[in-house]
Parts: sequence; C-alpha cells; structure tokens
Amino acid sequence: MSTYRRHSVSKCVCHRVSFQELKDEAVRRNLSSCNDLIQAGLCGGSCTMCHPYVQKMLHTGETEFIPGDFHYSSDS
Repeated sequence: MSTYRRHSVSKCVCHRVSFQELKDEAVRRNLSSCNDLIQAGLCGGSCTMCHPYVQKMLHTGETEFIPGDFHYSSDS
C-alpha cells in the first residue's frame, strides 16, 4: 500500500489542488463535470493531464489513483 500511495495521482498539479479538495468543492458548489470545475477555476485549465482523473473522481468518488488508471465504465 505504501508504494501505491508514493506513486499515486492525487491532485491537479497545475493548480496544486488535491482531488479530495476538488471533490469537496464539487459537492459544495453542486458542480458535476470536469468542465464545471475548470470553469470555476479550480483545476485543469493548463496542461489537462488531470482531466481523466477528475472525470473518474466525479463518477466514482475516488480521490487517489494508480497512474494511468482513469478508465471506468459508465454502465457500472
């Protein structure tokens, strides 16, 4: 588990904000998409590398990911 945490993706690097903080703000502001969070200036307007992780976070509620593990099924 410590190796996973050490190499996990847990934040938007450009905006220096954790996915947990983004999740909390999404709930507080009733934001439901990655684009909503971008428009609010909270993440993802620069390099866009966090977009798939933010989308998965909004869909699953997870806030920490193994690098590259951002795919999910919308049917689940």
